[in-house]
Amino acid sequence: MLASFAPQILLLEAAVAETPLARRLLGVFPEVRREIVESLGSWKEPQAISPAKRILAIAQAKGEAVKPFPKIKHAINLDDYVFNPISNCHLECTYCILQSYLKNNPVLTVYANTGHFLAALRNLDEAGTKPLRVGTGELSDSLALDALTGLGGEWVPFFAARKNLFLELKTKSDCIAGLLKLEHRGRTVLSWSLAPEAIVKREELKCASLAERLEAAAQAQAAGYPVGLHLDPLICHPGWEEAYDGLIAAIAARLDPKRLAWVSVGSLRFDKALKEIATERFPQTAIFAEDFIQAPDGKFRYFKTLRREMYRRVWRRLAEWSLDFPRYLCMEPPWMWEEVTAEPAPLPQVVEHSLSQRLKELAA
Repeated sequence: MLASFAPQILLLEAAVAETPLARRLLGVFPEVRREIVESLGSWKEPQAISPAKRILAIAQAKGEAVKPFPKIKHAINLDDYVFNPISNCHLECTYCILQSYLKNNPVLTVYANTGHFLAALRNLDEAGTKPLRVGTGELSDSLALDALTGLGGEWVPFFAARKNLFLELKTKSDCIAGLLKLEHRGRTVLSWSLAPEAIVKREELKCASLAERLEAAAQAQAAGYPVGLHLDPLICHPGWEEAYDGLIAAIAARLDPKRLAWVSVGSLRFDKALKEIATERFPQTAIFAEDFIQAPDGKFRYFKTLRREMYRRVWRRLAEWSLDFPRYLCMEPPWMWEEVTAEPAPLPQVVEHSLSQRLKELAA
């Protein structure tokens, strides 16, 4: 079962104090000390990452509400969009890039003015002429706090009524109880990041177990949702070959490939700051002890020979199971696609078209 979240302090921006989401969260934690501030920027108490994750800020989102997903240098980049109703995550994966990316703003923050996002999404939908994929998983787990926020109950019906937009909610939790009876029309993909159970126990410290995630994914399929899978990051460790063989066998035993929206495959990548932060916060982790090389995008990655070997094995095992769903390599250059698939690398728009067509096939 996913670790519960219990903040020690509630920070409330005055501008959103009367919003339904703020009232809901204040009602969930009536005994927790709260401070009302004009803005988070005016709250000067410094916090290290670990204690900051025990503070829940309820704030007003400002600025650009929906934006294209950041592009990676030299990789095959897809044409998806993101919006971020939550910033940071309490699940504590040792390798999580948010430790570095949000190191100067580590307080767990929920943005309570949800209309800010809905208006931008509505404009994006009305301006669009083709299917567009939108996700919320850039700065947080999409569903780990859903039992507290109820945001899924707002997003799913909203996207069900859109003509061009599809939503992806990506998670390492099993927090889908509030979504199963919603009218979704197949326009929300519930996606799970998956890893062998040994990696889950050692590196994904407060996440749902592999079995719990697969059970949740099976329930999502039974409720008619398209399901996405992200085998990312692949992590090299003793016995990784058998571990990932076992992971795919476990997936095959629980899920219907004909109801999968896609499967992505990626490998461990990090910046210098993340390694320093993570090894200090999680001295027990050994995943940074492998040999790495700095790629053109500035991230450290396994040597290409090891990445290629891991990708080829996982790609082959997926194909042996089923060819009924699209699959793609996450944040990898064209030459890696060619060496893994033994086929010419696809153009980004070809990959994007295959994912969009899959969504149209699965939509009600």
